[in-house]
Amino acid sequence: MGMMIVSRGRCLCIGPGVNFIRPRSIKTIEVYFPSTFCEKMEVIVTLKNKKVQKCLNPDSEFAKNFIRNTQRSKSSSSSERMAVVSTGRCLCIDEGVNFIKLKNIQKVEVYAASSSCEKMEIIVTLKGTGEKKCLNPESKFAKNFIKKSQRHK
Repeated sequence: MGMMIVSRGRCLCIGPGVNFIRPRSIKTIEVYFPSTFCEKMEVIVTLKNKKVQKCLNPDSEFAKNFIRNTQRSKSSSSSERMAVVSTGRCLCIDEGVNFIKLKNIQKVEVYAASSSCEKMEIIVTLKGTGEKKCLNPESKFAKNFIKKSQRHK
């Protein structure tokens, strides 16, 4: 619960998210206000040691206080941990994997570069687990997969 996963409509968080994260563990916090890409406010925390991102419940007292304090002191000296209000809504936080066995693929979603994310993203849902993985659009596998799927339209 609270982990960042891919969802429809370019929302980054599914579920309410966690209510508290130790401030010492926080590297950055990104606040996404409701928009045409996602109808709800999302607060995404990147942890210092693990390069892990978690969704923080925007209705929790911790998140409300953090956002309020950040808005009051945008020129604060602790900007390393201050919220970064961002407009990008990329679903993949890294390059993604270069290959996935075809027999393991349940569904493929391709998002063209747009105003919400400047890069193409390919999200693959795996059979059985429903786990979603980002596929590197620059990989040979992805390029061939896209070519073949365009031929079969």
